Amino acid sequence: MAEMINNRPQTWLTFPSAMGGPPERVDYAWRLSRPAVFQACLARHHGKLPRPHCDCHDQGRPLQLSIKGRTDEVEGQRRTVYHLACQKQEGPLHRPGCPFHGTSEIGQSDAARMPAIRSHEDGTVSMTVDIPFGLAKSVADAEGPREQERERGRFGIGGLQRNRLTLLGLLWAIWDRAHLSGWSPAQTKARFPRVLRQRLLTAMAGLETNGVALAQVADVVLWKADCRATALQDLAVRNSGRSRVLLIGRLSALPMPAPTPHAPDRWRMSLDGTSDVGLSVFIERGRLGNWAGRYPLAARVLGGTDRPSVGANVFVILTATMRVYAPPAGPTRVIADVQDYALMETSLQMVPVASALELRVADDLVAAGRRFSKPLRYDPDAEPVLPDFVLQDTGAAGRRTPMEVFGRTDEAYQARQAEKTAWYDLRYGRAGWWSWEPAIQPEPPPFPPAALHGQDPDARR
Repeated sequence: MAEMINNRPQTWLTFPSAMGGPPERVDYAWRLSRPAVFQACLARHHGKLPRPHCDCHDQGRPLQLSIKGRTDEVEGQRRTVYHLACQKQEGPLHRPGCPFHGTSEIGQSDAARMPAIRSHEDGTVSMTVDIPFGLAKSVADAEGPREQERERGRFGIGGLQRNRLTLLGLLWAIWDRAHLSGWSPAQTKARFPRVLRQRLLTAMAGLETNGVALAQVADVVLWKADCRATALQDLAVRNSGRSRVLLIGRLSALPMPAPTPHAPDRWRMSLDGTSDVGLSVFIERGRLGNWAGRYPLAARVLGGTDRPSVGANVFVILTATMRVYAPPAGPTRVIADVQDYALMETSLQMVPVASALELRVADDLVAAGRRFSKPLRYDPDAEPVLPDFVLQDTGAAGRRTPMEVFGRTDEAYQARQAEKTAWYDLRYGRAGWWSWEPAIQPEPPPFPPAALHGQDPDARR
C-alpha cells in the first residue's frame, strides 16, 4: 500500500535492468518534485524490455507499464516528453489509489492520453491549460461552456478537465509549487507580501503553459510587495495587441460597475496594490457572470451581508489583454481587460479553503500551532479521495492524518460521505483519521495529538 508523503501517495516504480543487474527504483512523485531525474530515467528505459512496473500485482505477476514519448516544438526547439501508462485493459486491475488505476487507454487518441502535467529533463514542468495564451476571445466565447467550466472547477470536483488544467487548477499548481498549500508555525515570514510574491514568481519560473514560458507572460500584484510600475508596463508592451497575460493578486473589494460611454457594461476588479503600480483592471459584465453564486464565501469575505466572523483572503487568477495608457496629464497607467478569471478563498495564512467550515478548521489548527496541508486536486494522479486537510505532525516520518469536514446533508453528498468514510476506514483504520459533522456536532472534535519532533522541517523553507 502506498504511503502518504506530504499531500500525496508515494508510488514506487521498478525499472528492471536489461542486463540482469539490480533494478532501478523511482518514486512516481518525482515527475513533479524531481522532473529532470524522472525524465532521464524514462528516456533510458524507453523502448527497452523488460518493461517497468508499479507494486500492483494480478495473480502474482507485477502489472507492467508502458513508456510513451511525444515530441513537441516549444519556442522553436523540439523536445521529447515521456510519460507512463498502464497496459491496455489492465487499468481496473491496479489497486485503488494507484495512479494507474482505471486508466485504460482503449479508444483514446494520443492527445487524450497526453497528461496535463509533464516534466522535462531540464527541470521545467509543462502544463496544458484550458485557457489559451494566444489571441483573446470575444465576450460571446466566454459565456456558455466557459460558465460551466467555472462551475465544475471547484474544490470538490477538481481543477482538471479531461487532460487539461482549468485556470483555477493552474493557480492551485502554482500555490503548491510555492509551498503555500499548508501551514506550520515556522512559515510565518513566508506569508509576508514581499516573500509571498517572490515565492509565487519562483514557482512560475519553471512552468510552461500551452508551450509558453509562464514567466514571460505573468506577474503577481500585491500591496507592499516591491511591485514595480515599469515592470508591469514592460509586460504590457511585450504582450501588446490581443495576446493574453496572466495576473495573480488579492481582491480588496467586491467587483463594482465602472461604465463609460464606450463600455456601458464594464466593471472594475479591485486588487491590492494596483494603485501603487498604476494598474486598472476591468471586466465586461458578460465575462464576470454570476460570480457571487459561484464563489459564495468570497462574496461574504469581500463585504457581503453575511460576512464571516473570522478573516480570510480572496485571491484571483486572471488572463487579460493589457495596454499602456499615457494621458496628456497625469501618470502613465496600465489597463488590463480581463478575458477569464477564477477565485480562490484562503485563510489569513494563505491556506486554500472551500467553505466557511474549512476556514474554521484551518484557523483552529493555526491557533493550536499544528502543521498541516491542504490537498489540491490539480494533479490527475492524486488520490481518488482527497481529504480536506492532512495533519503532518501526528507520528513518525511518513505518518499523516487525513481530516474531513462533512458540511452538507443532501442525499447526494451523504452518499459521497459514505464512500469517503469506507475509504478512510479501509486505508487508515477508524482511529487513523479525523472528521467533523457540524449538523451533528456544532463544535469541531479535538484534533489528534501532535507527536514530539525535533526541528520543524518547514523552518528551512
